[in-house]
Amino acid sequence: MLHFLSKLIVLSSLFVYMTAFAKGHKQYTVSFTVNHGVTDKVLYQGSEDVSHRDGKIYKTTKYFDLNEKLSLEEEAIFTEENIALEFYSYHNHQNGAQTIAKRNGQKISISYREGPESQSERGTLEWKKNSVHGRSFHEVILRDWQKLVDGLDTEFSLMLLYRFKSVDFRISPINLKNAPQTEPKHYHFALEPSNFFIRQFVPEMTFVYSGGKEPKIISFTGPTGLLVDGKQEQKVVVKFKYQ
Repeated sequence: MLHFLSKLIVLSSLFVYMTAFAKGHKQYTVSFTVNHGVTDKVLYQGSEDVSHRDGKIYKTTKYFDLNEKLSLEEEAIFTEENIALEFYSYHNHQNGAQTIAKRNGQKISISYREGPESQSERGTLEWKKNSVHGRSFHEVILRDWQKLVDGLDTEFSLMLLYRFKSVDFRISPINLKNAPQTEPKHYHFALEPSNFFIRQFVPEMTFVYSGGKEPKIISFTGPTGLLVDGKQEQKVVVKFKYQ
């Protein structure tokens, strides 16, 4: 279970957006740091280039260690209308894992290689109406923002491309007692499997957003596929920076 989460979250900057955007041609870059989940020490830093054009969203994300060595890079293309994945590539330079996926109609063709010495595995996955890829969590949160702040869950079928399967997930609002007052107000959301049994084996994963007219993601907490203390799947906090 942790193995699939490491690739799901390695980004956590999956949704590095400055604001909610209307359709049109827009281009911007957001930077972030990946911090140790216990000490808060900065471990990695990176940026995501985002472009909205011709009804699609293009994202390129790169992670660098503190010696400015490229550790991981991702590219993704989605439709703006229904957040449908069109293309995705993932390359972890630390362990050599690679994933490439392309959608043709309702089928996504996938090629996955666990490491440089491994053979590529190939398969397909069906794209359904409620399918979501990890790179579009931010769009899902903004699409269902009012529903979430009203205290309701949003559910979807999360595509795990390198496993050639989907798992039912949900994003749920978290009500924190004695939470500090902020302006604008901060909202906390949990990312978790819908199935109660599976949920017992999955590490805590949370987003923090600021509210207001244009909601912004502040941080994401969860496991990562990047190396932390020489190990993968360790807890990190991804913090987003705004110009």
